[in-house]
Amino acid sequence: MRADSELNGRYSDAAMALFEREARRRGTLMKDYQAKIFGGSNMLTNSTLREDELIGTKNTEAALKHLTERDMTLLVAHVGETGHRRIALDVSTGDVWVKHEPLQKCIG
Repeated sequence: MRADSELNGRYSDAAMALFEREARRRGTLMKDYQAKIFGGSNMLTNSTLREDELIGTKNTEAALKHLTERDMTLLVAHVGETGHRRIALDVSTGDVWVKHEPLQKCIG
């Protein structure tokens, strides 16, 4: 884990540490929160990649582990596959919209 002054939220461990710190400041518990996770796409379609080389899969597993360890409820997940997602969040309601663009297969 990074020192508190180095937390920037770019990686899941730092993001969760920042979130936990703010929850404590507000007198709330992590289990009082609900989570929605998006992403974890595998951006390379190379069929020779081993399972342990799939970064998107590793990121999804890390997110699920963080939520489970903190007893947080997962409301929705749109994860995996290939390609990219465009995500819109209404911060006043927590509503999320996702547009998923899978990678196109090359025919050659």
